[in-house]
Amino acid sequence: MTGIEYENRSFWEKKWTTEENIERRTQQEESWTVGIDGEDYFDRKVLKEARGKEVLDIGCGRGEFTLSVASVAKKVVGVDFSKIAISQAIVNTSLQGVTNVELKLADASRIPYPGESFGLAYSRRGPATYSLKAAREAHRVLKRGGLLILWKRPKLPVQRIRLDRKEEASRESRL
Repeated sequence: MTGIEYENRSFWEKKWTTEENIERRTQQEESWTVGIDGEDYFDRKVLKEARGKEVLDIGCGRGEFTLSVASVAKKVVGVDFSKIAISQAIVNTSLQGVTNVELKLADASRIPYPGESFGLAYSRRGPATYSLKAAREAHRVLKRGGLLILWKRPKLPVQRIRLDRKEEASRESRL
């Protein structure tokens, strides 16, 4: 998948529209999470790092993993570009009775929160793994010492970036 799809709303609306695509995606996610491709490791790392923190899920989709993170986090904010995905995430959150999740329709390159709002941000096959603008925006909303964890399948299992404002200028030049 190229970065172009992450900037094309109609791509994401089509992806989440049909039941067939949703079912196929669910089956793919099940095969990815039981495999040895790094997603299991990613999930464990995010759950460990999320304990007691305010967390941002960039590209939350239908919110399945967002709900898992909510079980250990102080609060989780899920953002996604697709109206359909966010609608489904809202339903999933309501059905589970979870109260520490906030879901927003938002472009990952323009996250509607002030700087230094989150102790942890992650993107699980989401836009921050493909888009430089989204990765920079994730950096902007992280607190000092915050952590950004990205998972991109299959060649980039996990990227960990611990933020230190002293090193911010050099990091920015590398992004």
